[in-house]
Amino acid sequence: YDVLETLPVYVVLLSKDYHVPFANRFFRERFGESHGRCCFEYLFKRTEPCENCESYKVLKTNAPHHWEWTGPDGCNYDIYDFPFTDADGSQMIMEMGIDITAVKQAQEALKEANETLERRVAERTAELAASEAQFRALFEGAGDGIFFADPTGRYVDVNARGCELTGYSRDELLARSISNLVAPHERERVAGTVAQILTGRPHIAEWQFVRKDGTFVAGEVNARMLPDGRVVGVVRDITERKRAEEELREAHEELH
Repeated sequence: YDVLETLPVYVVLLSKDYHVPFANRFFRERFGESHGRCCFEYLFKRTEPCENCESYKVLKTNAPHHWEWTGPDGCNYDIYDFPFTDADGSQMIMEMGIDITAVKQAQEALKEANETLERRVAERTAELAASEAQFRALFEGAGDGIFFADPTGRYVDVNARGCELTGYSRDELLARSISNLVAPHERERVAGTVAQILTGRPHIAEWQFVRKDGTFVAGEVNARMLPDGRVVGVVRDITERKRAEEELREAHEELH
């Protein structure tokens, strides 16, 4: 009896006629004394047994039963019912109820937090997808060649204009590095430029590229290193400008 009185859960005995022969202190403090009344009378002020009461299933099955119940105090209880034989041989129900209100509230709060997180993830994913689509549209529609390369100088992405300038397809370029496309006499200088870029210093230079068909194209390259270690570069075709500058130089020499 002392043990039952000190338990932080309620323990009651229910008789076949819905009376409560025993209730421990936890139950009495939560729901009061029965004073000989039936459980449905003093707990719910009803005149008949509750339609949704599962406690009395034990008397039909003679087996333990586990369920949840919302008490008249508004709390949620995890209920365990067991067949119980009294000293005089009468059949009763021993019921134990554990207050799980805080657990249910925490579960609901966690569910809401997860739903909020999932919604935010979905929104962020949609935003990133839209941002990626916008970036790809700008990337592919740019009038200059744009490339991304890893720290070794190997291409990891290139736009349509970059492919057009070099004469290579995107897949062909992704199998190459920057040094493969610059003119042989430019490679040492380009390697030094890439090394400077990898130190975090943006660089603008003029490189001569070798197209797939063996022809040369002059390019003005504006490159910098990104926080993730990749190099991004913008290449502008300045072949015509260089040709015009050369013609202007030759004409100037002829005049002098």
